[in-house]
Amino acid sequence: MESRYFGEVFDRPFPEPLPRWDDAGEHDADRWAAEHDTRSAMVDRHRRARHHSDATITTLAIGSPGPSPWWPRPDVKIRRRRSAAAPG
Repeated sequence: MESRYFGEVFDRPFPEPLPRWDDAGEHDADRWAAEHDTRSAMVDRHRRARHHSDATITTLAIGSPGPSPWWPRPDVKIRRRRSAAAPG
């Protein structure tokens, strides 16, 4: 999931194949281990997704918009905002 939000949304596609958003058979497939998945393969896949997400967050400026066409309101943009409570 993070590969989508920190990849496609911010025009930085994850470099590995991902199932289509509308593929009902693959919905949330990244949240489950298949019988053939090994622990090391799962941890490695998560590590790659995490590094990709971290690179996106580091690269983009605060407030960079990201369109979410799969949401019911595709005009809503995901934004990273500064917290009002955070020290300046």
